[in-house]
Amino acid sequence: MGVGPAKMRNKNDINPMKSLSHYSMLFIALTSLAFSSLTSAATLTSTVNRNEIGTNETLTLVVSIDKQVDTSSLDLSPLQENFEVLGSTPQSRSSFNIVNGKSENRASTTWTITLVPKNEGVLTIPAFTVDTETSKAISIAVSNAVKGANSSAPLDVKVSANANQVYQNQQLIVELEISAQDNVGDLKGPQLVIQNADIEVLDQQNFRRVDNGIARQVVLLKYSVFAKEAGEIIIPVMTYTALVNARRRVFGSSGTQVIARSKQLNITVKAPPPNNAQQWFPAEDVVIESKWSGDASNLNVGEPITRIITVTAKGQLASAIPPLDLGVLDANLKSYKDQAQLDTSKSTNGFIATRIESAAIVANRAGNFVLPEVTIEWWNTNTDQWQTSTLEAQSLTITGTAAPINAVAAQTPLNSNQFDTVSNTNNGSKTTWQLISGLLLVVVLVQFFFLTARRRPKAEPVIVNAKGQSEQQAWAVLQSSLKSENSRSIRNSISAWGAVILNVGAPVSLETLAFEGIKAGGSEKLRDVFAALDKHLYRDEEKPQISEIDKLLKEHREKLKKVTIKQSKQSADLKPLYPR
Repeated sequence: MGVGPAKMRNKNDINPMKSLSHYSMLFIALTSLAFSSLTSAATLTSTVNRNEIGTNETLTLVVSIDKQVDTSSLDLSPLQENFEVLGSTPQSRSSFNIVNGKSENRASTTWTITLVPKNEGVLTIPAFTVDTETSKAISIAVSNAVKGANSSAPLDVKVSANANQVYQNQQLIVELEISAQDNVGDLKGPQLVIQNADIEVLDQQNFRRVDNGIARQVVLLKYSVFAKEAGEIIIPVMTYTALVNARRRVFGSSGTQVIARSKQLNITVKAPPPNNAQQWFPAEDVVIESKWSGDASNLNVGEPITRIITVTAKGQLASAIPPLDLGVLDANLKSYKDQAQLDTSKSTNGFIATRIESAAIVANRAGNFVLPEVTIEWWNTNTDQWQTSTLEAQSLTITGTAAPINAVAAQTPLNSNQFDTVSNTNNGSKTTWQLISGLLLVVVLVQFFFLTARRRPKAEPVIVNAKGQSEQQAWAVLQSSLKSENSRSIRNSISAWGAVILNVGAPVSLETLAFEGIKAGGSEKLRDVFAALDKHLYRDEEKPQISEIDKLLKEHREKLKKVTIKQSKQSADLKPLYPR
């Protein structure tokens, strides 16, 4: 009886130790399975937002791995064979969550890449490798659906040139037109850069245009391009991006990205054709003309007048205009040239350059003189041939006489016949009166000598610097420049005159000249007038009064001349250090 119940209890009851051991093993197995799933190999995937695009459309590529890795571990260089990478945004995420009592640990690294195809056809996005994981390659079908200008495209870019071949250093006009629909914003793109060429923006216009009923914003840029050497220059593909229905956010803008690209242009650059011209000078048009600072038909001996010659070149830079050959002047004409003035201005059709050469001319005798014709050779880019622009010879009529230097009064010999009729009977009286007249003549001559010697002004010393330049000549040129009212010529003439009056080897600065004049006793106003002249030339400020400049310069001239003459006398009175 005792045995029966005991056997029944052993058969139906569960052993506690055995049950604990069973659940422990099950928990360990599940935990191991979960851990093994967390530590299993990660997956690297590549996905795109579409598989068919146009050549002017963008593609979004997302590369993702389900663990945290260094964001620089993804190599994008294989994409550059078929695509342009417009941007890449990496992002790493890690999270730990408990859902229904279960813990989850998630990590991932994602790269969002914006691409644009380089050409049409079936292009391949290559497989990527991050750590030990590799993604799959993706095929993209690219069609040239949009060609040239397209009013239905949200964004469009066109590049054109006014010629497909030019000469070296000939102006080429390049136009870049960017147009977009009204709902397009946040436009981004590069500056135009052309290798082996100088380039500068000529004009920029912003306007609206309606194409087939669709209003568009237009930006038109004009460039002037000068090829540096013969061969070929390439106007590269210009790629611009924008956002459709762009919205501003705290961390940037959002919207659908669109892209537009221009076509590449190849321009042939020809070498200059052979010619005897000293300087290669291509232009669309060249005009040479002259004017005078005063009345050239009414000139006197010793009176300076400034001849101003201007060369205007269309479609060229001022630095390309060669210096003028003014020919050989008559020996009785002296010419004092100023520094050439170069200026280049812009227009919607290109550059307009000017070169101004001015020279003061002084005649030392009266007469008729002829200034030789002035010519300039240039290559006409419109007619494709050499051409010569000519400034015709000009005549000058000089009147008056030069002031005599060390003139000696001519003596007229007495006529001996006037004494032949004297009577012999009056010889004694004649002799007496001759003696008295002779004495009176001697007295008059002596008095006349002392009177003229007392009143005769001392000759003004002539100031000549170490290079043999005369202060009087430099002053005459300066006075001529003042009459012309040409600010640049006035400044150059002042600087050149200052070098002579201060006896230095090179043109002096206006500041130095004013300082020396003030030190010699001149007015300090000259420094302010010089500063105003420079502000007018270099900052486009108001031009100072020419009469004020002339007045102050004359005052300083007298002060400086006294100092220079005094220094010259002291130098002359000094005994040589090593007498011979």
